[in-house]
Amino acid sequence: MLALRIHLLTGRYVATAYNDRGRAEWPPHPARVFSAMVATHYSRASPPAAERAALEWLEAQGPPSIAASDASPRRVMQHFVPVNDTSVHSQPDGSLAALESAELALRKARAATAPGGSVQSAMGAAKDLASAEKELNKARTKLEKDTTRASTPGSRGGTELAAAELLPGHRRLQPRTFPSVTPHADDVWMCWSEAVPDDSIRDALRSLVADIISIGHSSSLVAVSLSDAPPRSNWMPAELGPLSLRVAGPGQLAALDAEYERHRGVEPRLLPALHQAYAAPTPQARVIPASVFSGDWIVLARVGGPRLPSCRAADVATAVRGALMKHGEDPPPSFISGHGPGSASLNVPHLAFVPLPFIGAPRADGAILGVALALPHGCDDEQRRQLARALFAWEHASSGGRLLLTLGKAGVLELQRQVDTPRLHTLRAATWCHSSRRWATATPIALDRNPGQLRHRDPHKAAQAAGQAASIIASAVENIGLPRPTVQVVPAPLLAGSRKAHTFPSFPSAAGKLRRVLTHAVLSFPIVVQGPILLGAGRYRGLGLCRPMAEE
Repeated sequence: MLALRIHLLTGRYVATAYNDRGRAEWPPHPARVFSAMVATHYSRASPPAAERAALEWLEAQGPPSIAASDASPRRVMQHFVPVNDTSVHSQPDGSLAALESAELALRKARAATAPGGSVQSAMGAAKDLASAEKELNKARTKLEKDTTRASTPGSRGGTELAAAELLPGHRRLQPRTFPSVTPHADDVWMCWSEAVPDDSIRDALRSLVADIISIGHSSSLVAVSLSDAPPRSNWMPAELGPLSLRVAGPGQLAALDAEYERHRGVEPRLLPALHQAYAAPTPQARVIPASVFSGDWIVLARVGGPRLPSCRAADVATAVRGALMKHGEDPPPSFISGHGPGSASLNVPHLAFVPLPFIGAPRADGAILGVALALPHGCDDEQRRQLARALFAWEHASSGGRLLLTLGKAGVLELQRQVDTPRLHTLRAATWCHSSRRWATATPIALDRNPGQLRHRDPHKAAQAAGQAASIIASAVENIGLPRPTVQVVPAPLLAGSRKAHTFPSFPSAAGKLRRVLTHAVLSFPIVVQGPILLGAGRYRGLGLCRPMAEE
């Protein structure tokens, strides 16, 4: 085993997210840590051969697991400062951004060529891969041309005025941002559990990391050391996960050398790296009772299109399911469709489609801000690959990585897969999954049986129906693996922004199907339980979503 302990000396981590200049990166990306090690190696007067050998060994060990606390982002402010990167030529930022987009598209195309699909889907993936490689070559050529044009004397940037701005007294103030986070704990751990370095490699790495000064921005001061007793990791490399981090791979050191030869510390630069999905580890033993659904979510955030109310949850969930089935394998995997041979409903947990409404806040309006793809506990690698291939194919079929979802007269909803922890609390799995004794419905539960008329004019009959509904809901809770709660059926939702049950359309909406009774409820458990909690006949389609409540 090899483990690095990264201690944040200032209690803050300052580094800009690779895909959003206005956000901070968290946790630190393994590729960024590797680059700090390489920079430290080359800071030596005579870089030791043993350190280079250790770096080449480390890059071949695969992505590490990570132990990092949650972090609070600092509000990003724009500062106007005399910058050190003023030059006599303009910067081809647009071409550089196009190159980054082309490289991301190529990675997605390569992922989509993984085996397991039909012949037709494999041919389509190969065609998409060839197209992505062609676009990448075009982007590289354009960046080279724009860089040459910008540095040619007589061009827009090659004026005497621009040259004069290199002098301290003539520097102009330029807008800069310094995104940072304040982690709840000052230590970050990266662990290669299967790595077995020999004594020479371990000694070289120990000496190398001890001299690292900063990771990310120069103000992000660190003390790095080797450790023999790292804590349990809370982020593990996965086939598909809610977090995408840049990691080092074989040839990373050579790629960094080549990149430096190109930019020489002057030209625009791009960190060469691989992208690796990370997810929370599967618990070996769950002390807190949890349902069959896990907090391992893929979140698709709303980035455009109509702002739909929560009463459209089942429609949105059905549309997302249909899009994944359309762009995935043929025939659609039962893990995604929820149907086995002969269109029979699966009797084992499968993928759930969970629209996430903005509720529980003073100004909450119940609007759907995104959709979570909630994986069940015990989801295997092949099922994750099926979902990944369908998602990548859907993204490739849309423009700019946005997932387009046609919803009839409502218009086209634009979604985007979140590769980092979402900004909005509504879109975070932790908001819906943290443990509590009391839970309330965000969307009404579609009851498995008809309890009678909940709003009967006769108070006695209405009370009987409410009692039947409470019993049905308690059984539904047991069906997803949780202890039986005390259930209170309520005529109106308790959470601000939630819509009343009668505003939701009939479920299911297909003709000839038995219509389910919809109702809101409050669940009180004898012990703390873990979410997410999805209940009733519509639990795979956005109904019966519960949210933990503060205990009084």
